[in-house]
Amino acid sequence: MRVLTDEHVSPVVANTLQSEGIDAVTLYDTPISGKDDPAVLEFANEHEAMILTNDLDFITQQFVDDADHWGILFYEDQRTSRSDIVRSVHNALSILRPEDTRNEIIHIPDGWL
Repeated sequence: MRVLTDEHVSPVVANTLQSEGIDAVTLYDTPISGKDDPAVLEFANEHEAMILTNDLDFITQQFVDDADHWGILFYEDQRTSRSDIVRSVHNALSILRPEDTRNEIIHIPDGWL
């Protein structure tokens, strides 16, 4: 599965995921860098990517509920270490199938460390 890291996520996370064989890209390396959240969700959908974010808008706003999406990987605490984020994403993606994540919000690192 492909992962798009939101602007609130360090680009180092996407780079580390890539080094572990996960198809990941940081929002900063896309043409939609700086765009609003609905545009990010649309871009992720067009590229069949899950969004890795800690932006509460992705779990509280209607635009997400109204959209068909590939999944949201959400971590709440901005102090979560990069290594815990990477490990959690890696563990979740090693178990979950695309049909498990479709239109779902998966909270990490909760239970994924």
